[in-house]
Amino acid sequence: MASHMGLFNNRFERIDNANEATHILSVLAYFHNIFLNKIHPFADGNGRVCRIIMGAIMMQYNCHPIFPLITDEEHQFEYISTIVKCELENSDDLLVRYFAKGMTESLLQRVYEF
Repeated sequence: MASHMGLFNNRFERIDNANEATHILSVLAYFHNIFLNKIHPFADGNGRVCRIIMGAIMMQYNCHPIFPLITDEEHQFEYISTIVKCELENSDDLLVRYFAKGMTESLLQRVYEF
């Protein structure tokens, strides 16, 4: 885990939203996949713990912690399927798009509420 912490800290320190590889969503997707698949020891609850940590990181970088809603089985299936596909493809791209879609939907909902 110590080696992962060094990698995470290095990536977090280099966040630059002008560059796709160092964009906060790319860094968070990388963290999310490593945390869920290699670090967190429990089968249940790891997604919630991971999203809490990600929310804290987003706030540290002045990014409002917005995530896709996971309010029913359909949303949960989409979330888990995305994670599994990322692991099978050894890529974070699908999760970056999933997070971006969730952020967009959340922000649009907030705009329309006003």
